[in-house]
Amino acid sequence: MVSSTPENADQHPTPARSLADGATILLSVLMIASLTLIASWTGGNSESVLIKGLSVAGRSGVTVLIWLLSAIGWGAWIIRLTPRKLREDLGPLPRLLVAAGVGAPVLLWLASALGTAGLLTGTVAWGTLVIGLIGLAMAIRTSTDREGIGLSDGWLPGLCWAGAPALAVLLLASTSAPGWLWQTEFGGYDALSYHLQLPREWMAAQRIFTPTWNVYGALPNLVEAGYLHLMVAENTSIGAAFSAQLLHALMALMTALTTAAAIGRWCDPGRIGAGFALLIGTPWVIVVGSLAYDEMAAAWMFATALLLLAPVGCAGTFDGRRERLGIGLLVGLLAGGAVAMKLTAVGMVAL
Repeated sequence: MVSSTPENADQHPTPARSLADGATILLSVLMIASLTLIASWTGGNSESVLIKGLSVAGRSGVTVLIWLLSAIGWGAWIIRLTPRKLREDLGPLPRLLVAAGVGAPVLLWLASALGTAGLLTGTVAWGTLVIGLIGLAMAIRTSTDREGIGLSDGWLPGLCWAGAPALAVLLLASTSAPGWLWQTEFGGYDALSYHLQLPREWMAAQRIFTPTWNVYGALPNLVEAGYLHLMVAENTSIGAAFSAQLLHALMALMTALTTAAAIGRWCDPGRIGAGFALLIGTPWVIVVGSLAYDEMAAAWMFATALLLLAPVGCAGTFDGRRERLGIGLLVGLLAGGAVAMKLTAVGMVAL
């Protein structure tokens, strides 16, 4: 069938596209203004604080971005094993978020398994990332709806700009020395004595092991295996502390985006922007999300599962056995990943 849409239709943006464009510009402007203002509160020289933070973000953020893209690549091929009806019902943007959420625990489990076997060398660490990037490139090349991922689909709708100040705080805090900003976290005690210290010792020993001095070292520690992955890839344990913080901050951002998408499917697409701003603006999310913790990883898995289950809860469209099996396998992967990331997720996520 020949489309009746005029060839010059793109010259006249739809109201949804115009709203999304406006939200993008407003979010960018507010982010810059918030970064400048908040940096002036954290020291006598606001310019140096801002420049240092952006420098750390630019240096360590590249590795973290590669990690995310690789996770999407791993997840993109996993969700292709599910029935086509499930993938088509999700749509391009939610499917991209599901791929990221499903791929993240797979990449973390790979790091944990390789590290436990003593095989996580620099070459292997980058190799697992490159495989994911190749998978992402192949998924994009063979996708039939990559053009559907655009602002017109509500990627940055309405009230998302209200989260700009929170994003600015999250960025500046995650590019600061661990424990320097938040007094409530006792100088970053948990991060420095556990979440970062364990991967540092694993890197020195060239394998993941259970230390006798720290009972938390006997946990699955899936997120800490991811921190080890970054340390080995960057060949530094001290410098990778910022990469670990940025990775957890990225997990907080992905949690907010995925939760907003789930709100749009469970409730009302018009509330996506408000849902994103409310979650990313929660003080607890900003504090723990800017440190090398593991809370936001488990929350990310929960949000992805809610997004994946939304079609069943809303429309009951997946009545077939294969469809339900596909959803069940993915949700099981997410629930198991959440528990391996943070053991208390047994009650807060898996249950």
